[in-house]
Amino acid sequence: MEDSINGNSAHDGAATSAHTEIESTLMRIWSEVLNTEEIGICDDFLGLGGDSLAAMRCINRIIAVFGVDVPLDLFLLESADIARIASEIARTQPETGPIVARENA
Repeated sequence: MEDSINGNSAHDGAATSAHTEIESTLMRIWSEVLNTEEIGICDDFLGLGGDSLAAMRCINRIIAVFGVDVPLDLFLLESADIARIASEIARTQPETGPIVARENA
């Protein structure tokens, strides 16, 4: 996949397909917020053109879909990718069971 802005590869060939429902949902959220269809779980948020405003929009969607708040800093780290954020969401799951995406959120 190439970044349409500067022609650079947005990922290094590492695993790009979603392995969990959380990763799949995050890929959809990032795709909508960043207005791009080609996103892998190891693609860097900032490298895809994300910024603090886009991060806040993603966080708001994550709260609506998963009911979990993630820190803004998590998106603004150098290695902020879907796999890392999905891991954080899964780590904060409630004791009542695994986090499941809500429909139409």
